[in-house]
Amino acid sequence: MKRFVLLLLLVSTLSSFLWPQRTLPALEHFDYPLGAITFVGGPDWGKIAGADDYMVVAGNLTYPGYQMPATGNQIGVTASATEDVKLTFTSQSGSGSKVYASFLLNVSNVTGLTTSGTVFADLGTGNAFPSQGARVYIRRNISGTSFNLSVGRSNILTSPPTLYSGDLSFNTTHLIVVCYEFIAGADNDMVYLWINPDLSGTEPPALLNGVVGVAAFPDNPIVDGVLLRQAVGTPNAYIDALRISTSWLQSPLPVELSSFSASTIGSTVKLSWRTETEVNNYGFDVERSEKQEARSGVWEKIGFVNGNGNSNSPKDYSFEDKTVTAGKHSYRLKQIDNDGQFEYSKTIEVDFGAPKKFELSQNYPNPFNPTTTIRFNLPETGNVKLILYNILGQEIRILVNEYKESGVYTINLDASELNSGMYIYKLESGSFVQTRKMTLVK
Repeated sequence: MKRFVLLLLLVSTLSSFLWPQRTLPALEHFDYPLGAITFVGGPDWGKIAGADDYMVVAGNLTYPGYQMPATGNQIGVTASATEDVKLTFTSQSGSGSKVYASFLLNVSNVTGLTTSGTVFADLGTGNAFPSQGARVYIRRNISGTSFNLSVGRSNILTSPPTLYSGDLSFNTTHLIVVCYEFIAGADNDMVYLWINPDLSGTEPPALLNGVVGVAAFPDNPIVDGVLLRQAVGTPNAYIDALRISTSWLQSPLPVELSSFSASTIGSTVKLSWRTETEVNNYGFDVERSEKQEARSGVWEKIGFVNGNGNSNSPKDYSFEDKTVTAGKHSYRLKQIDNDGQFEYSKTIEVDFGAPKKFELSQNYPNPFNPTTTIRFNLPETGNVKLILYNILGQEIRILVNEYKESGVYTINLDASELNSGMYIYKLESGSFVQTRKMTLVK
């Protein structure tokens, strides 16, 4: 028994030299050129055995609520082909630890499937298939009109497990999630299977589970790879959108935006949002559009907020729009991954009404060099003058002198041609007059 465990450890150690290890959580959407996965995928995917290549083919699989960049390709499983491949990640172990793998599966037809079934995917370890881990087992039902899946024990080839009783349709994309759990003690680790799970909350009960370890196949010392197999008994199918992680929220769910709201504070719109989990989150572009422009797809980037990369705990974010004018505005977030892929949040609308009183705000930043922004509120329509003076009261520049509707306005001042020092700016509109000071420091 000890020799068997040591052999597994040795094989897994050698695999780290053969292929690079992905850091968890990991994302694979097969963003490679078309061709053999072990070639176009570079060293990430290693061939274990077989004469026929797994092929990267054009197209993507999608599933509601399962976010994945709308780029890359998918891989095709060929019933008549034979090959085993492995994607290696940083090894996981230790009592209480879990490893999840989720992916999208679309089985084309009954071709290749048998009623006895076989293993076609494995969350386990080693460079031989089948490895020891959470084995996904597939077969067709007796009528041949649908298929079934299961997750298996270590000796699945000699003792097939009980299959999930629900029939799964051909030519339909299904979300598959498997998990390996390390449990203290000998021969009692667990494996779990979910098919099309609810993605709206926390981890739901598994459809199937089973004990991994038996006398001939003890518990895994580690889990370090996802293995895929095309051989006798496997179907014509497509696999896409693979995620591997150590928590439920990071595996079927990537950057999960749980809230996005806006509030007005004086002359500022404050946007607030929260993520429950994050995977490879570079950050958020904040975009704004006038109501009519939003309908036409015209958006302006007004800021950027850094993300937290990888996180399985809630993170709160905020952004203040200090350049908003009166009227109705739409806001959205462009969430960007570290690899440049992105997706948009829902759109929220803010009705930023006309101000209730005249006001000339302090410029920001202040002191400044060489540019700053001046904001003023007009509760009434009328002629407006905004003039810049030096400290002696001499007129330096007319910033505004025109008729304006009521609203909130911002003026950008470029003082690159002025000398360092203190300046005065004055707003006049009807009987309203207000002055403020600013400091230019070069």
